[in-house]
Amino acid sequence: MTAISAPFDADLFNQSAPEGLFYDPARGLIATGMVARHVLTHQLAPRPGRTFPTCKLDYLGGNSTLGIHLSEMRPLESKCRHRQLDETITLILSGRGQSEYRQADDAETLKVDWQAGDLYSIPCNAWHLHSNVSDSEPTRKIAFKTGNFIGKVLYGKNSLYDQDIRFPDRFDDEPDYYTRAEELAPNRLRANIVRSLADQPAGPVDAEYGEGVSVRHYDMTGQRVLDVSVLTIAPGGFVWPHRSLAEEAFFVLSGAGRTDIWREGGVARSIAWRAGDVVAPPFDVWRSHSNTGTEDLRLLRARNVFLERALGVEGPARLGTVLPDRFPTLLEPGRPV
Repeated sequence: MTAISAPFDADLFNQSAPEGLFYDPARGLIATGMVARHVLTHQLAPRPGRTFPTCKLDYLGGNSTLGIHLSEMRPLESKCRHRQLDETITLILSGRGQSEYRQADDAETLKVDWQAGDLYSIPCNAWHLHSNVSDSEPTRKIAFKTGNFIGKVLYGKNSLYDQDIRFPDRFDDEPDYYTRAEELAPNRLRANIVRSLADQPAGPVDAEYGEGVSVRHYDMTGQRVLDVSVLTIAPGGFVWPHRSLAEEAFFVLSGAGRTDIWREGGVARSIAWRAGDVVAPPFDVWRSHSNTGTEDLRLLRARNVFLERALGVEGPARLGTVLPDRFPTLLEPGRPV
């Protein structure tokens, strides 16, 4: 692991850090660009006001509404107890631990164990606590969050925490909340924790997505704007060129590939990546993803689809989004254009 322990000299670090990686005394370590390489060993540093080291990947691809937090807990360490309004999914990269949840203040705490490879979701504004249960091994996680978007809407990051509103429709202290699962379709699973995500079956091949591409969607904790799926691309396969109206990022679960991005009649760029990397193609820029290896490529993809939902342009494939044509056919009652 490459976490930095205190004391930490931010000025000295910034003088020697590569371009695109810098330490902000108010926010901690921040990475920019389009790719964060091998996040299991990616650089971390102390986060202001917290005891554990982190790196904020929020700004990859120029994102401003999709948060990506990389963090590490030391052996037997716990994160602070709190509630938060944003939607969040977390992939465990290494180690093992336990989370505690409750919705009602007087409810019995629900405890859930997890380990490397598991994906879990936090119910919106439920009280929770995460702990590393190992006495020798750190725990590293990557979380995809909508907190940046919620903070902008509610005028400040502090508005995420300690709010009185509750969402029992999403979590009502059910004892089987993290053990139940429901197959909604061959390409869709409803579950609040997914064990060993990389070993889950792929969805059916879907020509609407591309050549040799299958997609499996995960409905987790009733989330409305954080869209979660795993794309599997066969060797030689690719995702059709498309633009997205959602800020998105993906973690490469296995395999190797390439993303091509371009503007209409403008400059094009290509970037290669492999298992363990995080990639964030820029919003509303043309892109295509290709499998360049000899094994299946699997991508955990997270998208903040609030704009698509607000505009009513969601589709089952989430590709080739067409903006609604709202040029009026009627100027006022009885007066067509």
